[in-house]
Amino acid sequence: MEEEALRNHCGRMIRHLVRNKQQQLQCVSGRRAGGRQQSSPCERRVEPGDESRDDGTSLHITGQGPSVQPVPPQLISMLRLRTFNEEMRRAAEAELHDPAVCAACEQERASLALKRFIRRKTQLQFQTLRKTQHTHNSYGKSAR
Repeated sequence: MEEEALRNHCGRMIRHLVRNKQQQLQCVSGRRAGGRQQSSPCERRVEPGDESRDDGTSLHITGQGPSVQPVPPQLISMLRLRTFNEEMRRAAEAELHDPAVCAACEQERASLALKRFIRRKTQLQFQTLRKTQHTHNSYGKSAR
């Protein structure tokens, strides 16, 4: 299916390029002869709404210069599917990080636990010191 879509698209592009080249050659030979042809393909201008159907699947504007041929939807969907499959294969092959068995993660967790312990211990000591200070201050006021 993908080969057929690709073959169709390439064939259409080649026919289009050959047709453009023949039109350019006709324009050049017409100018050399000195005569101007009416409704020559090289004198066509692009007008708003000057769109025509190529093969029933897409629109393109005809006019002077290189025109862009649309890519067939089958080819686009085939490439999207291929890309998706490749991404899924890579994701399946990728090793997942497990923090429970990672030495660096264990070390970081231990460091954070130590910091948390020190912070709580310091808070408890500060509260104990404040209570002691409050107790000493209240005894000192009653002794006067």
